[in-house]
Amino acid sequence: MHEIPYTSTTVSPDARARDLRSFWRWVLALVAPLPFLALAVNMWVLPFDLRADLPALISGIAQHPERTEAGLWLSLVFVLFAVPAVIAVAWSSRRSAPWLSLTGGVIGIVAFAEAGTGAGTELLAFIGVTHHLTAAQIVGVSEAIAEHPGGQIGVPILVIGQAVSLVLLGIALWRSPLAPTWMGAVLAISGPAHLLIPGGNAGAGGSWLLTAVGCVGASIALLRTSNASFDLAPENARVPPTDDDEPPLPTPSLRTRTTTRTPSVTTTHLDSRTGWRILLAITAPIAAVAIAIFRFLLPYNTPDDPDVIFDKLLANPGFQSAAIWLGPFLAPMVVTGVLAVAWVSRRRAPLLTTIGTVLAFLGFTALVAGGSLADLITYATSDGAIDRKLGYQVASAAQATPQSVVLGSVFVFGHLIGTVILGIALWRSRAVNWTFAVALTISQPIHLVSAMTGNHPLDLVGWGLTAVGFGAAGWKLLHTTNDRFDLPPIAMRHVPSPKAIAARP
Repeated sequence: MHEIPYTSTTVSPDARARDLRSFWRWVLALVAPLPFLALAVNMWVLPFDLRADLPALISGIAQHPERTEAGLWLSLVFVLFAVPAVIAVAWSSRRSAPWLSLTGGVIGIVAFAEAGTGAGTELLAFIGVTHHLTAAQIVGVSEAIAEHPGGQIGVPILVIGQAVSLVLLGIALWRSPLAPTWMGAVLAISGPAHLLIPGGNAGAGGSWLLTAVGCVGASIALLRTSNASFDLAPENARVPPTDDDEPPLPTPSLRTRTTTRTPSVTTTHLDSRTGWRILLAITAPIAAVAIAIFRFLLPYNTPDDPDVIFDKLLANPGFQSAAIWLGPFLAPMVVTGVLAVAWVSRRRAPLLTTIGTVLAFLGFTALVAGGSLADLITYATSDGAIDRKLGYQVASAAQATPQSVVLGSVFVFGHLIGTVILGIALWRSRAVNWTFAVALTISQPIHLVSAMTGNHPLDLVGWGLTAVGFGAAGWKLLHTTNDRFDLPPIAMRHVPSPKAIAARP
């Protein structure tokens, strides 16, 4: 290994916040291959062919329900960590291939965010088998919920988007000086392989194993990266940042495998960092705004009995249909507000930002990761396509599965506690006016009180304040220079070998 010299202005340790960049490099390195490995194992353990029709699927589950339940847990790992894995891969190559990483990363976030929004045919069949429904009843429910297009819209986005994303991210990783080039090629090949490779479950699992192996290349790149090349250094939290008070930009430092390529800072007219800033800023408050409106229009109160909630939803099919469409729309944006806050506060309140980001990111991801099966069944029941008793039984069972309970717990704890901590981090960093930080800090406790009391106008205030806090962070990003936002891209140039230099006249 050869370390390219790093030079920067010396800063007293007492003047800087805690440096957690090594922690984040290791976390991202561990997360990168995790969801794709889980999905590969899931496909290998399932007791039915992935391309089988519903009766064959029911038969396979009836023979091996324990394998199906294991598959559901592995799927849960996939939907919770797929988006963080895409972010990890894009982060590892963003400086050496900035536009490929930006394009592939955004497409991948959108695509893999849809993984948890589907109707969940496998879950429906598992519920039917374990609750002793007949095959005809299960097929009838499946056909009824298939009538609503909102339950299937995420499938083509996931299928097409993942292939395009992994090709782009694989090429970006292949161009990185820190990752084994063959792993970048494997990652690029794996995307189309998910669509083309034969061999049933074994072949499908093998194609996702290729993705996991390719993502290990991103892990290697992250672990080989010095902290100075991973992210901007922490700053003095006691002094509010201004664009006129920017610290000297450090020279990039990379741990490379060869001395024939050296990095230099790229100064191009089109800077990919501008793209990341604008995308985060624009999307930061959207999910919170939508949730605020839907919570205000909710046709039931959270403390109501489950059967009362079900009947109130049956009486409001328009609301239920809108909720089904909302899931795929919000899925790619539920975490952008969290990322916007994390980005503006990470350098001056790194510990609080780290804790809040982990909790809130997982919490908001869990909000849309549970799928739309219960909502689709409720809507089909209101339309008369499913008997009320059967609809209530299956919808209740879908919400009572261990996986749904875990997701619900992660959502409640993660988004409540995580958002409060992020609000404190936003105040501690002094990145925005203190009123916006306080608004974010108190927003979710207000939502909790409103949910417990059934006060919908108060819920509008709670989630509205969350949108204000996220929006303030987005506004700050719009007015942040690229050099304060992230390290600059680097250009890899070929340098003549010592032998070639000696041969010159």
